[in-house]
Amino acid sequence: MQLLLKKTNQMTRRIFNLCLTTTLLASISLFSGTSFADLTTDQSDANGDLIVAEEYYGPGGIVSSADDASFANTSYLVIDHGDGSTPIAYGYRWNDAATTGETMFSDIVFGTLGNSNDEELFAKVQTFSFGKLIVGIGYNSDDDTSWGDLSDGTVMTDFATTNGIFETAQTAALVSSVDVSDSYQEGDSDFTRGWVYFDADSNPYTGPPSGWGDPAGVGFSDRILTDGAWDGWVFDSDFTVFGDQAPGTPETVAVPEPGSLLFLWAGGITIWLRRPRR
Repeated sequence: MQLLLKKTNQMTRRIFNLCLTTTLLASISLFSGTSFADLTTDQSDANGDLIVAEEYYGPGGIVSSADDASFANTSYLVIDHGDGSTPIAYGYRWNDAATTGETMFSDIVFGTLGNSNDEELFAKVQTFSFGKLIVGIGYNSDDDTSWGDLSDGTVMTDFATTNGIFETAQTAALVSSVDVSDSYQEGDSDFTRGWVYFDADSNPYTGPPSGWGDPAGVGFSDRILTDGAWDGWVFDSDFTVFGDQAPGTPETVAVPEPGSLLFLWAGGITIWLRRPRR
């Protein structure tokens, strides 16, 4: 009887050690970095490429699938309103070698209009001889039918009739959204605040290397996209130190907290060590 109990205890410990080893390997994998490969499989397409958004857009509007074979390239756009709200991430599929950051931005804004699966994105721009300047960017955070009405008198139809991008001149006024549930930030003509453009040739949220680096050296009208490229816009309320605030991490690219995984692993070790021996 004692021999049988001993063998049973040995088998139990072996099974427990196997489970513990599996947990440890999973913990190491997730702790080793904020890799998008750490996310669940339904957030990657058939090629293993990252899917960071519920919707992908392309020239002409929404793309039915992130795996759409009619597009050869994928890029990403992150928008951070700098107001404490979670940054937004979008996927973009394209073919034309002349595609710019402005093209991606415009197509995504247009694609969100009337799309029941995504909240409306809208923007103000001002055109100069050197290209376009982003004046303001808004996001219909609560996904209602009232969006785009601003404190300066701009209304939803101004955006809805211009594919979501309204051409206007930047002013010194502090402009906000009438719907306080929506995110909207606008720069001023004195250039004390405004939207800052960042770019990266690869995923800035994984490494090495990682990070957005310095603000883009060119405007989004001149930025030629490459496959896997990322563009980021962040609103800076104080240009005293320009470019000191890079776009934050979108919710769709967050990974489990490594501390919680290590806690589970350490807990497993403690249980094993404290297990009474027979």
